[in-house]
Amino acid sequence: MSIRRFQGLLFALIIIAGPMSVTPWSKIILAGLFGVSALQIALLSLSNGGLMISHLSSKIILSYLLIFVVGFLSLLINSTEPYGLLISTETLGRLFSIATLSLTLVACYAHLASLTENEFEQLGKIWLIPGFIFVLFGTYQIYCNLTGKPFFIETRDWMHGVPAIIRDAVPKRVTSIAEEPSFLSPILIETFLLVMFLVKTKWLRYSVASLVAAILLLTFSGGGYVNAIMLGGCATLLLFWRFPLGKPHFFILILLVSFLTALFAFGQILIEFAMNKFIHEASGGSSRAQFMKNLLDIQFNASPFNLLFGHGLTSMSHLNEFGMQMEDMLFRISNNMFLDILWESGLIGIMSVMALFALLLRQSLMIQLALNKRLSLSLLLTIQMLCTGLYRSEYISTHLIWMLILVVWAIGWEKSKIRRNSELSCGDKI
Repeated sequence: MSIRRFQGLLFALIIIAGPMSVTPWSKIILAGLFGVSALQIALLSLSNGGLMISHLSSKIILSYLLIFVVGFLSLLINSTEPYGLLISTETLGRLFSIATLSLTLVACYAHLASLTENEFEQLGKIWLIPGFIFVLFGTYQIYCNLTGKPFFIETRDWMHGVPAIIRDAVPKRVTSIAEEPSFLSPILIETFLLVMFLVKTKWLRYSVASLVAAILLLTFSGGGYVNAIMLGGCATLLLFWRFPLGKPHFFILILLVSFLTALFAFGQILIEFAMNKFIHEASGGSSRAQFMKNLLDIQFNASPFNLLFGHGLTSMSHLNEFGMQMEDMLFRISNNMFLDILWESGLIGIMSVMALFALLLRQSLMIQLALNKRLSLSLLLTIQMLCTGLYRSEYISTHLIWMLILVVWAIGWEKSKIRRNSELSCGDKI
């Protein structure tokens, strides 16, 4: 096997393993990705005489890393313990995760930059594999639920919060190999998008997309349902709304994304309150919504330094030291990526992640207009990441890294379409 093909195999392994951070084997996968990514970087450096990464990829890596640099510096400054006690097992674990995810980004972006246009386009089939794995095991889990056979792994598939009439008909949620339904639902939505854009055979495309939608429905994940509705609403609006986009719009785009994210983040609390009223699980709001409210109260009443730079990495494990009452500490994360980043890295962390999303939105919107289509894969995937961040706090996960790599690939894939269409319209040879 040539070095070139071996590099392609390593890249495929990373892509297939990326979304598996939602499974019970996430720590094993993280350790494996560290070794595979380091090997990929070494091979690329030797074969190409160094690493080559696009400007877009470099900006994504820097924006992503800034979140953690700020959080770590804030932890050092905020800590009242000696430096030796500060580096706890949890902190070391978090730093290892950040190092692994950063290596994975560099390895995959460098590999994408080294590909020819044909090799770049041929990667489309690989992106479908992880989703198909989840769909396959989800279908098998439905069969097990219907026949009474035990599923081969334990997941949080109990039907808590679901009306009795539904529980009588469907005894368990579908989780596939994910640990719980809300972990699975974003991957199903992403798989749905990939199937609709990448599967060329019409009957197969709609058959698989229908199966994915059915499994999403059987997850009974409120966050997943809201995610699908929000993404569908954005797609519907884009079908009827187009505008010219230039460089001056970049700053406006950052403000727009920041506003929408803040609106959705607070809206999630209201949605959760409403849902719990309808299903009679609680009066006055769920425990998760109360936790998010208390977290925001503490954050916005903190010192100017903590508001700007956050409370530091892993500080959510010690919320009682920041004024959180013990009875309110049922959770260690808010299940909202933006609120968790605000807590750990402050407004600077939020501005960094918003700059990252604004960059991707600008690129994908420009591609959409250049393709002369009202919808593009890269644009919908970027919106999907924003939606997922409202009910999943996985900014330190291989799934998010997988999505960041996928969006960059989708942007390059659509750019190749633009070049091909331009050459054909001019009558040039390909």
